[in-house]
Amino acid sequence: MWITKHLRMSRAYAELERLSVERTAEVQKLSQRLLKVQDEERRKLERDLHDSTGQTLAALKMSVSQLPENCNEAPGALAIVSYVSDETHG
Repeated sequence: MWITKHLRMSRAYAELERLSVERTAEVQKLSQRLLKVQDEERRKLERDLHDSTGQTLAALKMSVSQLPENCNEAPGALAIVSYVSDETHG
């Protein structure tokens, strides 16, 4: 009887150990997948930010280049436009 209980406990322990190894492997795979997904999302955000910032800057430069034509009657405004234009080229 004692031997039977001991064998059942040994089998149960072996099964728990096997499950523990399986679950640990699953957690490691999930962790690796999470890191990969996070890296992919970070790269996508970087690309999107870079692209949208570039488009915004290009539009801003075009707008600034047209401002002197609209500021001929206001010398103070023309000086500010000149300063902003110089800063966008420097």
